[in-house]
Amino acid sequence: MTALTPSNTNKDEAAEASFIKQIKALERANRILTKRLAKSERARADLENASQYQERMLRKSLSSAERDRVKLATAQEQLLKLNQELESRIEVRTAALDAATDSLEKAKVQVVKSEKFSALGELVAGVAHEINNPIGCITSNVAFAEEYGHQLMAHIELLQSVLAENLSGISAEAIQTVTENAEAIELDYIFEDFPNLIESIATSGNRIKAISQSLRTFARADILQKQPYDLHQGIDGTLLILRHRLKAVGNRPEITIAKNYGSIPSINCYPGQINQVFMNILANAIDAMDESHIPEEQIPEEQIIEKSVLDASKRKISITTALAEETVVVNITDTAGGIPDSVITRIFESQFTTKTADKGTGLGLSIAHEIVTQNHLGQIECSSEVGQGTTFTITLPVS
Repeated sequence: MTALTPSNTNKDEAAEASFIKQIKALERANRILTKRLAKSERARADLENASQYQERMLRKSLSSAERDRVKLATAQEQLLKLNQELESRIEVRTAALDAATDSLEKAKVQVVKSEKFSALGELVAGVAHEINNPIGCITSNVAFAEEYGHQLMAHIELLQSVLAENLSGISAEAIQTVTENAEAIELDYIFEDFPNLIESIATSGNRIKAISQSLRTFARADILQKQPYDLHQGIDGTLLILRHRLKAVGNRPEITIAKNYGSIPSINCYPGQINQVFMNILANAIDAMDESHIPEEQIPEEQIIEKSVLDASKRKISITTALAEETVVVNITDTAGGIPDSVITRIFESQFTTKTADKGTGLGLSIAHEIVTQNHLGQIECSSEVGQGTTFTITLPVS
């Protein structure tokens, strides 16, 4: 469709002005012809009682009136044609305006989405970059710390054995000093706890490394091509990033995760985008549970313990995966109380949200829907039971 330019607009306005001028001229001619017809009618009545000369004049007038009538009919046809052309032009302009409005709306949503992904990508990529150095420091030094610890403990054991074998040459006071020092530093406990400490450092380093890997995968652009990806790795990585939101904080109970992973193959996809889907759905489930949780200060004192136990048992997210023919199905179910029918019908609409402005943009689920359905030719559905919970079902083709 050709875009409307100032030049085209001026031509259209000039054409419309010319049409209006012609219409007014035709209306004036119509009035004149109407008057002439009236005059001819009176003349015809007079000529009935007049002479032959008057009859010839009447015929002449009638002939002139007939010509005028033909002109009037022609003018009316032209007026109808002009009206139809004007209506057609108005319809074309209306359609062009509607198309321009739709394009503007889509562009606006695309800009918001691009900015959201850009900011999110920069955030997680920056965090991953910042923790890479301490990760390298911890993981590279754990082996040395373990080696040094073993050497130190071996040296102490050697010292003890030497002392035990040469008791006669060492004063009782020196032996007492060594013994008291061993007791003071709780040497036996150090022997027991030092390997556990090293193991704890190694575990922490591996956890930070896993977080870093999850953040890098989550922030990746996926602009080149699809690649094989283990969905279980993506889900576990996303849960690792959200781990701080699952823990109990104050009077807010822990959210437990129940994973029932089936035997599924790697799928051909954009890993970063799929992780974005998992992140948006899981973050929404956590938000819903936090909104459904009643703060302790709002509960009668005699019901606090009962309410805390109830919340802890109900705050649960279940994740199941299964292979169905040539597709992988992922179900994510929460126990946040469900979604009303009036809301669930609009759940995937862009910029639709029931959250306050500071907690949601209304883009998360619409972006997830676009990633699954358009970018991966899959399906995403939402079912809910008010008073119970909500399930998101994601179906993705394997190849």
